[in-house]
Amino acid sequence: MFRAACHLARHGVTGHEAIDLLGHVEADPAFSEEELRHKIESAYRSVDAEDEFGVEGSHNEFDIIPDDRLEDEKIKDKYGFTPIRFCDLAEMDLDVSFAVEGLLVDKEGLFIGGREKSFKTGIAADLALSLTSGAPFLDRFNVLGERKKVAFFTAEIGLRAAKGLFSRICRAKGIAVETVSDIDIIDTLPSFQLDPKNPKRSIDPAAINGLMQYFKDALPNVAVFDPLYLAMTGASVGDMYAIGGVLNNMNKICRLFDIWPVFCHHARKDQAKEFTPMDLGDFYGSGVSAFARQWLLLSHAEPFYLGKASLYMNAGGSAAGDCGLWRVGITEGKSDELLDRKWGIDVLGQDQEVEESNHEEDILQALNYFRVPQSTTSIADYAQLDVSVAKKVLISLVKSGQADMLNGKFQISTE
Repeated sequence: MFRAACHLARHGVTGHEAIDLLGHVEADPAFSEEELRHKIESAYRSVDAEDEFGVEGSHNEFDIIPDDRLEDEKIKDKYGFTPIRFCDLAEMDLDVSFAVEGLLVDKEGLFIGGREKSFKTGIAADLALSLTSGAPFLDRFNVLGERKKVAFFTAEIGLRAAKGLFSRICRAKGIAVETVSDIDIIDTLPSFQLDPKNPKRSIDPAAINGLMQYFKDALPNVAVFDPLYLAMTGASVGDMYAIGGVLNNMNKICRLFDIWPVFCHHARKDQAKEFTPMDLGDFYGSGVSAFARQWLLLSHAEPFYLGKASLYMNAGGSAAGDCGLWRVGITEGKSDELLDRKWGIDVLGQDQEVEESNHEEDILQALNYFRVPQSTTSIADYAQLDVSVAKKVLISLVKSGQADMLNGKFQISTE
């Protein structure tokens, strides 16, 4: 406990914040607040001695150190918070700073949400590679500011799938995989499980100690937690207080190291809202939508078919406001053709369809392959397109004279 308090002191954590964080660590018997206060005061004194003499101080563990901290830290220890006059707040440099132009605010906790197979992990991986390389996010949105280092915790897809996903996105962005040294892939998620007998101790001590040590050593600027529910083992899905407590603890630890947290989280299944844009209220679990301060919400606009997805992307946040509703087309290819899978992106505004012209070449190749009239389904299967998309493209080709339609079937133009 004393070593943990020293660690917090070295990172400039105030006394009250240290008591709050250490109070989550399980101990038998539990430390009282007064005991924690003495340990923290002694740790601060010890760390001061390190700074002055280059060695750890040998003071009694429960000595009281002179209270020479900044005035606002004394106030926070006294009240548990620091009141700020609005006239002073108005002078602070707290303007919105975008990490992704017009879309994502830097260091504002981000929730990437979506229903099943809506490419949450892929979108997060695309963002990670853009933040580290400077390449446009989703091949559309400019990345601003200095390049970042990313810790990518992913516990669902596994290392094999992560390697494939990041490699495909690298190829799409023109990034050599051997140059990507600023993304750490961790194939597990720290567990922030709750203790139902003592709600105040809501962080698994092994999780907080290991995670904080990694953050201290690796110094990432961004931490992606994918999926969020695996970090909340023990929090009842209907208990917004428990879920809010877990999220708040995760957010506190990231703030301690000046890390931008990104959470990937599932949405509820709702047949009535199928193929409609996702809203904040669709997040799975009470309290998640209330906690989210920035979001990218993903849902299918059409059925997912043959490795091609047409998505709605609803973007916004408390700081940036409503950023817009986008249509995003993602093409990966069939899952049984691993060597040929790709990461193709089309992003358009809310009043546009994913461009059909992008698929004309696929359809023309299919028509040239068959040479005789074929059904829309057969052509769509060959071109690896959704049937509804293939039909729109085929009708467009008939209108332009590049294809013929005979008895409901299509062939390459004979003229």
